[in-house]
Amino acid sequence: MNDTENLIKLAAQKQWLVFVFFAVVIGVFYGNTLRNGFIYDDVQIVPNNPYIQSLKYLPKVVTGCMWEHTYYDQCKGRALYYRPVHTLSYILTYQISSSPWFFHLVNLAYFFAVVSLLFILGKILTKNFILSFVAAFLFLIHPINSESVNWIAAVPELTFAIFTLLSVIFYIKHRQEEREYNKISARRRVLFSRNFGQRAGRFSSGRVSFD
Repeated sequence: MNDTENLIKLAAQKQWLVFVFFAVVIGVFYGNTLRNGFIYDDVQIVPNNPYIQSLKYLPKVVTGCMWEHTYYDQCKGRALYYRPVHTLSYILTYQISSSPWFFHLVNLAYFFAVVSLLFILGKILTKNFILSFVAAFLFLIHPINSESVNWIAAVPELTFAIFTLLSVIFYIKHRQEEREYNKISARRRVLFSRNFGQRAGRFSSGRVSFD
């Protein structure tokens, strides 16, 4: 029992070390983005967007769209910009700080979540710690992610990745638990049938003898 507990503790420590390593590498690769300001779309949808600057506009998370303040006809015919999670992220971030460095920090946090979830998914699928770590690390350092991490307006890409990975992880976990539950239920049915069969046999034997 002690050996099993030690193995579990060791695995948990290794996993936390991996998460710390990912955070450090993200800081090294993308930490310089904290010095950047708002650019392009950022300017219109953050500092010039009155609908993210107060919690009283929270209902607009589900009733409005990201560019509502720039169009005279508001969101009519612009379903493409209906992004509740995106809007909610900006509203909550703005309540803490309106500085661009903090919005960039939130992007780094989202990216850290994506890389960590990718590592967890890899472990679930492959049962291989090293392979999962290498896959997540290669994804972390790949330059294709630069725009999504560096650009504040790319929050939807990061949050989409987070929710997609979470959905896949929870689905696989559910199927695994369901399979395990079915195995346990099957064992119980077998045991019940065996015990019931034995008791029924004894009852029948006793009845025949009585007759």
